[in-house]
Amino acid sequence: MILKDKKILITGILTDKSIAYASAKIALENGATVVATGFGKGLRITERAAKRLSDDIKIFEMDIENLDQVNRAVQDVEEEVGNLDGILHAIAFSPTEAMGGNF
Repeated sequence: MILKDKKILITGILTDKSIAYASAKIALENGATVVATGFGKGLRITERAAKRLSDDIKIFEMDIENLDQVNRAVQDVEEEVGNLDGILHAIAFSPTEAMGGNF
């Protein structure tokens, strides 16, 4: 249990195919407490994906482009979880046209 008693925040948990999902799974298997973020329509998707991993994952709303939400999430995480031991930023965006062709 290499991550026993460690608290890790992971962004980008949306599908079981994502790096964030796999990372959260491995972190949980190694004893970590996992905290996740999501926002907008993606928040519900994050909640469902995280639920498949563990009922114990706390999810906070945070749009990384909204400084007020970021500050609120930092405060909420600090109040509810305490200090974090690590963060994995796994948010990705790609325009639809980038996903076609030989990509």
